[in-house]
Amino acid sequence: YHSYCKTLEYENVYVQSYDNLKLRGRYYNYNSDKTVIFVHGYKATPENNFSVLIKFFKENGFNLLLVDQRSHGLSEGKYITFASNEHKDVIKWVDKINQDYNPKSIILCGVSMGAATVAESCKLGLPANVKALILDCGFTSGYEMVKHQLKYNLGSFGLFIYPSMRLMGRIIGKFNLKETDVRKSLANNEIPLIWIHGKTDKMVPFEMGKQNVDSNKGEKIFIETNVGHCLSIYEEKDKIEKNIKNYIKIYC
Repeated sequence: YHSYCKTLEYENVYVQSYDNLKLRGRYYNYNSDKTVIFVHGYKATPENNFSVLIKFFKENGFNLLLVDQRSHGLSEGKYITFASNEHKDVIKWVDKINQDYNPKSIILCGVSMGAATVAESCKLGLPANVKALILDCGFTSGYEMVKHQLKYNLGSFGLFIYPSMRLMGRIIGKFNLKETDVRKSLANNEIPLIWIHGKTDKMVPFEMGKQNVDSNKGEKIFIETNVGHCLSIYEEKDKIEKNIKNYIKIYC
């Protein structure tokens, strides 16, 4: 699938973030009135996270926008803020697509940190033409995610490090990990949601995904798989694509 993605032609598009960073995306124009925006995860690329879905959505008649999150790829930024600032960038990309191409329907697709980023953007108010969210293995909050990773990698010693890391984030990176909570953002979300999560995910525990889905207000499907982090779409491709096709028929 990675080699397939490399064969596709695109144009570079740019937005300016609220804090004056130049963010790069790649727009694949197939003259459709439907667009899917892909938001990748921590230190990943769109091809790493979405190669299967890139092919799927192209074959199902969508234009594609693959964004480089801040501090990734060709987008500017020194700090990764675990959706604290990134979720504001999603709004910029949606506005860009609406202003330049005016599609009838937009789907937002995020994986891992990208899933949390998209979910957090819901609290800012998404336009009416955002018809569905497809989110895979996102965490509940930046605060809980960083604590989990520190404990997972360093044991109980990691929990002693967390306060200093959070303080550095607030002073140097100008972000607060406790400001993000996907559960609260989804509690008012009425955009139809497909949430995907692997039961053996050790990077972002399955329980986090379950909490997020349980918090969601509106229409939702929870696809549980038996794989690890970011592997669901590769291992459960047919089941996931079937559910997405149904959502496209109903909402797009």
